[in-house]
Amino acid sequence: MPQPLFILTLVANMLLFALPTAVFAENSPPQTPLVVALGDGPTTLDSRFASSATASRMTKLLSLPLIRLEADFTPTPIAATQFEKTGRTVRFSLGDWVFVDGTPLEAKHVKAYFESIQNPEVGSPFMGLYKHFERIEALNPKTVEFTLSEDDPFVMALFTRPIMLPNQSLYNNDPALYPIGLGPYKVQKNSRPEAIHLALSPYWQGERPASESLSFITVKDPLVRLMKVRKGEAHLLQNDVPIVLIENARTKPEVYATSAASYNYTYLGFNFSDEITGQKAVREAIAYAVDRPAIMQTLLYNKAAPAHSVLPATNPAYWPAPLRGYNPDKAKQILDTAGFTPDEHGVRLRLRFSTTNNPFALLLVQAIQHQLKQIGVEVSINIAEWGTFYGNVQKGNFQMYLLSWVGQFDVDFFRHVFHSKNMPPNGANRGRYQNKAMDTLIDSLWHGADKVKTAQKIQQLQHDDVVYIPLWRQDHMAVINKATQGFTLKPDGGFEGLLQTFVQHSKLPNKPR
Repeated sequence: MPQPLFILTLVANMLLFALPTAVFAENSPPQTPLVVALGDGPTTLDSRFASSATASRMTKLLSLPLIRLEADFTPTPIAATQFEKTGRTVRFSLGDWVFVDGTPLEAKHVKAYFESIQNPEVGSPFMGLYKHFERIEALNPKTVEFTLSEDDPFVMALFTRPIMLPNQSLYNNDPALYPIGLGPYKVQKNSRPEAIHLALSPYWQGERPASESLSFITVKDPLVRLMKVRKGEAHLLQNDVPIVLIENARTKPEVYATSAASYNYTYLGFNFSDEITGQKAVREAIAYAVDRPAIMQTLLYNKAAPAHSVLPATNPAYWPAPLRGYNPDKAKQILDTAGFTPDEHGVRLRLRFSTTNNPFALLLVQAIQHQLKQIGVEVSINIAEWGTFYGNVQKGNFQMYLLSWVGQFDVDFFRHVFHSKNMPPNGANRGRYQNKAMDTLIDSLWHGADKVKTAQKIQQLQHDDVVYIPLWRQDHMAVINKATQGFTLKPDGGFEGLLQTFVQHSKLPNKPR
């Protein structure tokens, strides 16, 4: 019997009331700051630590990586002018870029940045990814060479992190908020975590952005955030708002709403060290109890597609895992077999579901809570602001959580999230998952002949062990004040689309405050 939709619909109704090239005149950019409204501000702008979606997207406005990966994963030089990979060695020639404090980019800066990520005392969550960087040498001021302890066919993905001067900051202030990067913008001195103001770097040599200044303001309440865009106090918001509000915004004359397919992979994660969620039967039962179509239809307004793999479909190693479709009877049967029989109140087991205080995330968690109740799983929700929530996940202080991987990942990503050696703080194996067969498969990616087949076996084992429960790829959504022109959503949700965005003065309803 299908899950009734009326409860989800009622909750939703309660809330009611890629980057194209563009050329702008260099001598007359708009002076009105472009204001972006956020639901949660970043806890750091230092790319060595930026693990939240907002933080990682903002770092790309503040600095440049050595290379970037195109949609087909072809590496393209960015801060580097050229590169050469030979066996265990990767050599880069650097371009004539300048940091926002006026320091010319040299090989010693690149060396210091990556060695800082490797340093256990620094505590970068990405440290585990760079452990096999055996030696980093500045051969001359404009040439840097990396020697690996073993050949890594996926190493180029590790050079896509924006380079910053480690442990240094603008204005002799907090490096987490005022990092020194190579990008088009620098953080202005009057910034604070809930109101970050960026100004055009006087040393920027790339194509001039359409706006000389950007502001990112944190507005917790999604309805207030939307109203600020309607009134012109903010110029756009991206995601972080219940889609029902975004759909409602389409009827408002002051704004327009847009959406685009994304790489985002939303999933349920579990603590394998926990005596309850460490049992495969529990995870598998939950997979059959979650009614994805109901949530996608009622809360996501069909602005999502089922997720099968964290890899995008464009990756040659993509394996579309068969989804465990909604089947509450099968979920109950699995729990019965595992010994989780209902008590006199119909409760089979109790779980803690950790989430952030983001209203939309909470709405999704509440929908899943309701669905799990139908199979006798009583869920209590632990709500915390992002920093506390993420800290608890890193420490293993959770049973189940809802998160999204954002961006475009290659198969090297599996080492970061599924290898037993890469539990926090060494990597992102947040669930403390341990399986020797998985470790062997991941290790063989570097030595086997058929890497595509190996990567697909990894995805199949992940599916069999129910490491994650894949949910959906939610479209990127944006609500934009009609005084704002030139913004285009990117598949990875990046803020680089802001580089072509500007405000038309004559049509601005109210001056931003």
